[in-house]
Amino acid sequence: MKIRATKFFRRLKAHVLGYFWLPCPICREMFAGYECSGSLMTDWSSGWGVCPDCVDEANRRNEAYMKANPPPIVDLTREDLLTMPSASALPMLPEEEAPPALAELQKGILDGDPGDRPGN
Repeated sequence: MKIRATKFFRRLKAHVLGYFWLPCPICREMFAGYECSGSLMTDWSSGWGVCPDCVDEANRRNEAYMKANPPPIVDLTREDLLTMPSASALPMLPEEEAPPALAELQKGILDGDPGDRPGN
């Protein structure tokens, strides 16, 4: 276990630098956002930061969570793909600034090349 500055100075540093000062979700000891060394998953897309002392425990719990809860599978239908915003709505680089491969792709999108569209 590392020896850290007193809680007062750690909390003061967190406040001055704009970091959080919250309890660790595992050991309940207060720690600052700048000390955050890992995270404890709450689901596949989010989690809580943990203090440096609890990183190994968080990793163990995360592995158990991932084994018990396989990642969600997104089932897209052809209709879903056809109703997604088209690539032509994306911002384009001026042709002279785009790398050659990107410029060719952009030209195909703008010219209405159906090559990479679903169902073709």
